[in-house]
Amino acid sequence: MLKNRILFIMPSLSGGGAEKVLIDVLKYTDYSKYDVDLCLIINRGVYLDEIPSFVNRKCVYCENDGLLYKLHFVLAKYFNISCFQLYRINRVVEQNYDVIISSMEGISVKFHSYVLNKGRTNVSWIHIDLLTKHYTNHYFYSFLEERSIYKRMDKIAFVSDDAKRGFVKLFNVDGQLTTIYNPIDRENIVLLSKKNVIDKNRFTICSVGRLMPQKAYDRMVRLAYHLKKNNVDVDFWILGTGYLEAELRRLARDLSVEDMVHFLGFKSNPYPYIAASDLFLSTSMTEGYPLVICEALCLGKPIIATAVSGSKEILADSEYGLLSEEDDDSLLKNTLRMITNNSLREYYSNRAVEKSLDFDVQSTVDNIYKFIKQ
Repeated sequence: MLKNRILFIMPSLSGGGAEKVLIDVLKYTDYSKYDVDLCLIINRGVYLDEIPSFVNRKCVYCENDGLLYKLHFVLAKYFNISCFQLYRINRVVEQNYDVIISSMEGISVKFHSYVLNKGRTNVSWIHIDLLTKHYTNHYFYSFLEERSIYKRMDKIAFVSDDAKRGFVKLFNVDGQLTTIYNPIDRENIVLLSKKNVIDKNRFTICSVGRLMPQKAYDRMVRLAYHLKKNNVDVDFWILGTGYLEAELRRLARDLSVEDMVHFLGFKSNPYPYIAASDLFLSTSMTEGYPLVICEALCLGKPIIATAVSGSKEILADSEYGLLSEEDDDSLLKNTLRMITNNSLREYYSNRAVEKSLDFDVQSTVDNIYKFIKQ
């Protein structure tokens, strides 16, 4: 049987949700049906070792090419000189593919547009509500350039209905658009959560994600400060790395909550920490379909999340977790409510387990391939 040739384009494999989703898709791909290449724009990231052996990895820039990548980026962004990026991508993507998928919005889809041997089908995969936070404009010379690239895509997949609605409103793009929720491997998450036993001394609130503006971890540090003022004794575990770490540590120091807020770095297996915590918290300004919330549901954790796209869709208007407004007072009120009410935490723990039964990783991956082949 002749296999379909598929190319995924991804910025890198750093420790974010979109990167983890791609790794899960690759792990559950049927390689008797597909030949798969993965093109990383920069060859780096914590998930490199998890790429299945069946996948052929290519890279546009090597890990040590950071300065060259930045130079080419500046030329394309500010002077509309894209010939260097175009040359680099076509140097490694020479073959003809049945399907090319830019696996993330922004720089992935921009490099996808540079590929001269386009796939028979070209797909973009959007992981965030760009209407709420249009961060990808950073990668393009103009809004018109970004919109024109999306208009040339044959199909666009979204991780949530909110992300799809926002995208259509922002770019006025139609065509073959669909929502495919992220694959969640519930059984494996539960299994991995039992690999280690994490000790804790007091009520613990856990969060997982990159330390970047979108995640708004400054809200969490200020929440610790307000809880301390209310004589509430808790620990915060923040699992993740990012360029805002020094700034967040400085804020924790300035507010005298270093003893409460613990920056634990990236964990390849965060699940024992989530399982050991008493409460999972997401303070994001925007999301697509937050993987970590789904993972916390799988582990039966009561959840508080800011009422943003994606989180609202998963938690269904506080049916499966407590949604909060984004201001500091609301976060404090809802956190105190959850800390002091054992029955409420137990209720949301049971609802989390019920919701997690909806997750089926293999059927989700099958739906992804069904969509791109239609």
